[in-house]
Amino acid sequence: MQYYYHCRHRSLTAVMVCLVVSILMIGVVVDATTTATPLRRRIGGGGGGGGNVIFVSPFGQPKGNGTQSNPFGSVADALAVAQTMDTVVLLPGAYTGADNFATISTAQLMLTSLDGAAATVLTGLGDTGLVLRVNAAGVVIDGVTLTNSGGLLVSTSGAVTLQNSIVSHNVVGVLLRGASSSSTSFAALNTTLRDNGGSSCSSDCSTYGYGAVVVDSSAPMGAVSVTLEQCSLERNRPSALVLARQATAYVNQCAFASNGVSSCYGGAMCAVDSTATVRTSSFVENLASYGGALHLLRAQLTSQALKLYNNSAASSGGGVYLSSNSNVNDQGSAYERNAALRGSGGAFFIGSQSDVALQSASVTGNSATVDGGDFHCDASGGLYLSRCVVDNNSAPAPSMCPAK
Repeated sequence: MQYYYHCRHRSLTAVMVCLVVSILMIGVVVDATTTATPLRRRIGGGGGGGGNVIFVSPFGQPKGNGTQSNPFGSVADALAVAQTMDTVVLLPGAYTGADNFATISTAQLMLTSLDGAAATVLTGLGDTGLVLRVNAAGVVIDGVTLTNSGGLLVSTSGAVTLQNSIVSHNVVGVLLRGASSSSTSFAALNTTLRDNGGSSCSSDCSTYGYGAVVVDSSAPMGAVSVTLEQCSLERNRPSALVLARQATAYVNQCAFASNGVSSCYGGAMCAVDSTATVRTSSFVENLASYGGALHLLRAQLTSQALKLYNNSAASSGGGVYLSSNSNVNDQGSAYERNAALRGSGGAFFIGSQSDVALQSASVTGNSATVDGGDFHCDASGGLYLSRCVVDNNSAPAPSMCPAK
C-alpha cells in the first residue's frame, strides 16, 4: 500500500523532515534490524529508488545537479529528469521565462515550494503565450504563485490538485482541457484566484476562453469534475467559474467577490449543460448582463447556506438567472440587496421550463426596474417556497412568479 504525505514548508528543517517522512511513507523499505541508509538522490547522488527530491532555484546554475547545495536553474531542467513519485522543491524567488513555464509529464509528481506562494513566483512577465501545462495524472502543485502568463493548462485524464497557491493576472487562471476519452478531475484547495481573464464573451458562456477556472468547450473531452474548497475568487473576467460539456462541480467554503463584466453572463459562475453543488459560500458584488452572481443554462444547482449579497445584472436576474430547463434546489441561503438594473427579477429570473425550490431561505431588499423585485417567472417557470422570508423587495410591477 502506498501513502501520500504532503506538507507546507516554512523552514529548511521542516522541509527536510517532511520530505524524509514522505519518502518513508511511499514505500522505501527499511530493515528494522539495520541502520537506515541516508537518502540517496537520483540527481547527483546516484542510486535508485522512488520518491527523490529535486531542488530548483532561480539563482541556480545551468549545470546544477538538483541537490540543495547545487540546485537546477529552471523548472524545465528539474522536470526533464523527474520520475514518478518525485518531489520538485522550488526555492524562493521569481521564476521567469519559458524554461519555468514547462510541461509536467510525470505522473504522481509534486511541485512544491520551500517558503510558500508569496515567496515563490512563476511569472510570464506579461507573455500571455506561456502556460504551465499538466499532462500527467496525480500531479500536485503546492505553494506557488502563477502570474502574468497564459495560466495553468490541465490537458490530462486523472486527478490534478492545486493547493495553497495564488493564480493572478493570467489570460485564464486554470483551463481544463482534459482528455478526449477519459475523465479529468481538478481540485483547487485553499487557493486564491484573482484578476484573471478578459472582458470579451459570447452569448453562450460555454465558449468563454477567459476566467479563473474554465472548462474548455472547444475540444472533445471526457467527463470533467471540478472541486473548489476554501478558495477566494476575486475580480475575474468575464466569469470566475465556467462550466460546460456536462461538467460537475463541488464548491465549498469559497468566496466569490467582484467578478464579471456588465456585458457577459454569470459574473461569479456560468454553467451550461452542467451540474453544480455549492455549500457555505458567499457571492458578493458580482456583475453580469444576466445573472449577476449565477447564470444557469440547461444546468442544475443544489445549494446550501449561501450568501448572495449586492450582486447586479445590467439586465435581468440580479442574483440568479435560469434559462432553458435549469433548476435550483436550495436550503438555508440568503439573497439580499441584489438588483436587476434594467430588467426583471431582482433576486431570481426563472426562465422557460425552469424551477426554483427554496427552503428556509431569506429573500430581502432586492430590486428590479421592470417587475419582480424578488422573483420573475416566464410562463413555464416555477417557484416553490417553504418556510422562507420574502420581504422588502421592490419593483414598479409586482412579482410575475406566484409561489407554489
